[in-house]
Amino acid sequence: MKRAPFRITIRINGDRRILLAVSEREAALKAESVIRRYDNLPGGAGFIIEASDTQASARIAAYLADVALEMELA
Repeated sequence: MKRAPFRITIRINGDRRILLAVSEREAALKAESVIRRYDNLPGGAGFIIEASDTQASARIAAYLADVALEMELA
């Protein structure tokens, strides 16, 4: 079985989600959708991004950090 190019592990309030995606866009949108399901992020959100494309991983990490910050400030 082929491994998905993107794997994101998200931890929020003791919950853990593992997301698999075939594209950078899909990975970012899936992760944002999970993060936004929480009303607040008292301890923030932790995430690990695994991908062979390190530049894509960095872009996704920056995007998700912005989403988490936006939710904390709201």
